[in-house]
Amino acid sequence: MGGKSGGGGHTPYEEPDNLKSGQYLRAIGLISLGPIKGGINGVPTFKELYFDNTPVQNEDGSFNFPNVEAEYRLGTQDQTPLKGFDYSEREVTVNAEVKQKAQITRTVIDADVTRLRLTIGVNALFSQNDQGDTYGSQVDFEILVNGRYIQGQSIKGKSSSRFFRSYIIDKLPPVPFTVTVKRITEDSKSQRLQNSTHWISYTEIIDTKLSYPNMALIGLRLDSRYTPNFPNVNILLHGAEVLVPDSYNPQTRQYEDGIWKGGFKRAWTDNPAWHFYHLLTDQLSGLGKRLGDYGLDKFQLYQIAKYCDELVDDGYGGKEPRMTSHIWMTSQREAYSVVSDMASVFRAIAVWNGTQFTAIQDRPSDPVCTYSQSNVIGGKFTRQFAAQKAIYTAVEVEYIDERNQYQKAIEYVADDLMIARYGYNVKKITAFACTSRGQARRYGKWVLETSRLEQCTINFSVGRQGLMHLPGDIIEVADNDYAGQTLAGRVLDVQGRIVTLDQPIEVSSNSYLSYLNNEMQIVKISISNVDSKNKAIVTLERDPIGLNVMSDWVLKTPTLSAQLYRAIGISENDDGSYVITALQHEPQKEAIVDGSASFVQSTNTLHSGSVPSVANTDINFSEDGVKLSWNMPATVGSVKYEIRLYRNGKLYKTYLELISPEYTFENLPNGHYIAEIRARNTYGQLSNPVTRQFEINLTISRFVTKSLLFAIELNWTLPKTATVGNYVEIWRSVDNVVGNATKIATLPYPLNSHTINGVGLSEHYYFFARCCDKAGNKGEFTEGVFGEADHNPDTLLHALEGKITQSQLGQELIHSLKADVNEAVSEEAKVRQAAVANALSQITAQAQTTGTAINELKKSDAKQSEKISTITAKAESALSGIQAEQRARVEGDNANAEKITGITLGWAGRKCHCSFTVGKGQ
Repeated sequence: MGGKSGGGGHTPYEEPDNLKSGQYLRAIGLISLGPIKGGINGVPTFKELYFDNTPVQNEDGSFNFPNVEAEYRLGTQDQTPLKGFDYSEREVTVNAEVKQKAQITRTVIDADVTRLRLTIGVNALFSQNDQGDTYGSQVDFEILVNGRYIQGQSIKGKSSSRFFRSYIIDKLPPVPFTVTVKRITEDSKSQRLQNSTHWISYTEIIDTKLSYPNMALIGLRLDSRYTPNFPNVNILLHGAEVLVPDSYNPQTRQYEDGIWKGGFKRAWTDNPAWHFYHLLTDQLSGLGKRLGDYGLDKFQLYQIAKYCDELVDDGYGGKEPRMTSHIWMTSQREAYSVVSDMASVFRAIAVWNGTQFTAIQDRPSDPVCTYSQSNVIGGKFTRQFAAQKAIYTAVEVEYIDERNQYQKAIEYVADDLMIARYGYNVKKITAFACTSRGQARRYGKWVLETSRLEQCTINFSVGRQGLMHLPGDIIEVADNDYAGQTLAGRVLDVQGRIVTLDQPIEVSSNSYLSYLNNEMQIVKISISNVDSKNKAIVTLERDPIGLNVMSDWVLKTPTLSAQLYRAIGISENDDGSYVITALQHEPQKEAIVDGSASFVQSTNTLHSGSVPSVANTDINFSEDGVKLSWNMPATVGSVKYEIRLYRNGKLYKTYLELISPEYTFENLPNGHYIAEIRARNTYGQLSNPVTRQFEINLTISRFVTKSLLFAIELNWTLPKTATVGNYVEIWRSVDNVVGNATKIATLPYPLNSHTINGVGLSEHYYFFARCCDKAGNKGEFTEGVFGEADHNPDTLLHALEGKITQSQLGQELIHSLKADVNEAVSEEAKVRQAAVANALSQITAQAQTTGTAINELKKSDAKQSEKISTITAKAESALSGIQAEQRARVEGDNANAEKITGITLGWAGRKCHCSFTVGKGQ
């Protein structure tokens, strides 16, 4: 009894992976030329080390990247080698598959290499049997040097993913030599056996300890299990130490009292003035080999540095230094470009004065010289003002934001009043070495205020006095003609406190007399009294020490002051004179930029009140264009006019040196216009602007169609500004797409309608219209309007009544007409019978022709045909009435029979016209 049991299923077995690899990356990174200060506490910590913008260690002490080792060297001359980096390595990538019959060979040529490390691995290592069970496997290979066997190795085990293993080769032969990896195991020919062998790389090792003196370094050791890819490494640390004054504490930004003697010490600072000094004097990374220690005006930089360290509002309710510099320079650039960019951090320009480099900073300072009609050749000052495109009304400042992981950011600064006055003109700039948002905003504000307040450049010629100052110095210009009052002159006599001037003056309380003393310093002394009989004699509050006969003097009052300029150019003429070029300087700009203050513009001329604004401005549209006219109140002297025309909020055109108080704008394109009118006197002073607005619009506001009998009538309303020279274009399309339309008519001003004849009942169109001017400006197309001929049957009936064509009468009507004639006419009418018969024959012939056309019309529109039949019936009814009347007249009075005096037949297109005139015989 009994037998074998039935077969059962087999679950495949898979052996666990027993091959796991982990790699460690050792890398040395060069931070900068040393020495550097380092981190917050001297040496950076893991909290200041970032991988891909993520800190290695969080503030709470936890790690985002475990198993990381880092070590720093701050770039000193006697620094020790990095621990754990007892050798130098250079990895060379191979990434080639090694097969049994295709061994891989590489050549080493570096004589300093003492060892090699080969990295060899498999993509996977396992084998499967027929039952689907998965087990480990083994692959054997050999390493040869110069073709000679060095060692045999094997990888044995189970791995379903990549597995790498390193092998060290020492006792290397002299270079050059070759290294070969040779596979011993046969290549797999089945997917069930995975054992492909790959030579990943080899590393050249130099067994030596290197300290890299004067180089700031970081040594990193990373575990591939936690950091599989080499990250982008960033370190938050203090930068290089540079030379700073020995009387300066860079941490507190304090300067010792007294005079700095020019000594230096090495320390870290973010003051841009001393970074500028470092770039120009350092012999290793700067221009020191070319300039030397005395190639830079360090005392001027000392004043600039103190200005940079002054505390201002940071925009967040706190204080920060006016200017700081944080920069990491990693690329080679032209020397002057780097120096200029560095100077721009503290709002200065770098110049060579003939013996030294120096920096001219844009900041308030006292004038060093005074010029007026008394010491300028010819007493002539020439002024030029900034062009419209050079006046910026908005600025986009790019900087590195320290509050956002030092990522790039844009700070936008705009002046709404300037935009309204000059239009929108944006300038894009980069704040070099700037990481503070407050500093970036101050930089943008400085650009705007410079553009707004310092628009004038002045030129004049002087004698040897032009050598009293250098480019960058502030000078004072007292132009009596420009001011409209005596502001400056020469001293004729000095008797103690009583000074005799060359011109009488007008003073008020708190007025001062200013002059340049023997030490080349400007001195101001209050004026106590002015002689009532001779106003050129003044009494000063104290003795004017250093004031001599023929010295220059300047009057300063609370209501009027001289102008300040910064000399930007001094050139010598052939006759020994000098041409001074200076740019307007506004001391209030500093407080406006740094303190967000707002000041009333100072008065430096009395002429501003003598140029009243224009009045009674008016706009008229004429055939010649848009006429702008105005009146000028009574003034002293002659004036000229300036017009700035704005279109859609932007400056369109400027009209200068206008003599007549009117101007006609011709051929203006569509747009909203603002005309700004200002009067200018002979001194160059401008009145306050007066504006008028007007609209130029070539758009047709109304465009309609009207259906007529076999015609379409178009009507439109012309723009209000249309004049002689304007014209209207009519375009037509079978669909409501203006791009498919074709122009069918051009109609000159002042036509405002157009009729299209010969339109069939089956035709329909879309029409478009636009207005154009003689300058080629074209308005916008109107919306498409639908148009077709009149399809109303009552309209057709009205047209046919009394004008019935022979084709509508038909042959039956013709025979009836003949019978009426034979029965009704008298003997006198018989004489005309022949003529009537001839006319009827012509009607018959014409009826055949027109009948064919009407048949075609009936075929084109069945509904229309029905309407025509209805009209024909009405016509026959009307004719019956006529026949009854004829018979009544024949019976009543045979002598007064009706006489047909004329038959007229006409045809135009599809329109038939037939008229009968019936009258009594004479």
